[in-house]
Amino acid sequence: MKIHCFGSSCAELLDMVKGTRSRRAANAMALEKLQQPRVCDEDVLSVLDAWSFYTNKKRVNVIPEGSTAVESDTLGLVRTRTGQVLATGMTKKYAAAVELLCRWQRENQPPVFTTPFCCTSISVNHGYAARLHRDSYNVGPSMTKAFGHFEGGRLLYWPDDDGAAPLDQLRTSDALVYESKREMLLFDGKRAHAVTSFRGERYSLVCFTLQGFERAGEADREF
Repeated sequence: MKIHCFGSSCAELLDMVKGTRSRRAANAMALEKLQQPRVCDEDVLSVLDAWSFYTNKKRVNVIPEGSTAVESDTLGLVRTRTGQVLATGMTKKYAAAVELLCRWQRENQPPVFTTPFCCTSISVNHGYAARLHRDSYNVGPSMTKAFGHFEGGRLLYWPDDDGAAPLDQLRTSDALVYESKREMLLFDGKRAHAVTSFRGERYSLVCFTLQGFERAGEADREF
């Protein structure tokens, strides 16, 4: 059977088909791992290795200089350009993968955090070092963790940033440096942060609460 392409190149369509197959495989893997009594870092890494990431040109605040896009998906609630708050189609289509990430977060939360961490959204990232930015549409704390076989890729965080100074005026010497590969980190996404350059294969999860989440429809909130 011949494939006739209208509006998109055949290469783009084939990439879409391959991406769907990869995400289905990752979701099936997640479903199997959910039968285990506990979800660990290695389970998450296996699913992320199988996942096909969306080439995202919209996250302009994190795209490194010299690049035009990043490999990044958001699971859970998002805010559309018109201000609507809803769950992404990918979230419901690959629900087992979403559940796996949520279970991992609950079951591996450091004991120092005595209160369960709640979030509405999870940013899933691959292969890029986010440039210095602030997450303006977040509310409350965020939690992050990096996965993979890589060197570098540390989190730089400016704890005293009040959002008033332009980003290019912040001093690197004022930033705290964290090994997000070693442990989950709790931070305020509205304060300046960035990821240092790295070598190897790096993934990261950022769990956060979207500002205006209460405007989501009942079905999306329940899901």
